[in-house]
Amino acid sequence: MDTNGAGDAFAAGVIAARLRGADVLDAARYAARVAAAACTHDGMEYPDGLLPRP
Repeated sequence: MDTNGAGDAFAAGVIAARLRGADVLDAARYAARVAAAACTHDGMEYPDGLLPRP
């Protein structure tokens, strides 16, 4: 619906996953899911339960 914020969401996903101890590849996979979730709705705020679990 809206790609606004997808890059920021990807960066945040990488950081969050790395802080949880994920290796670089797993962090990138998680970040891709977070960025995809950011594109599934209109606007910049995430509805509760939208973000994927690590």
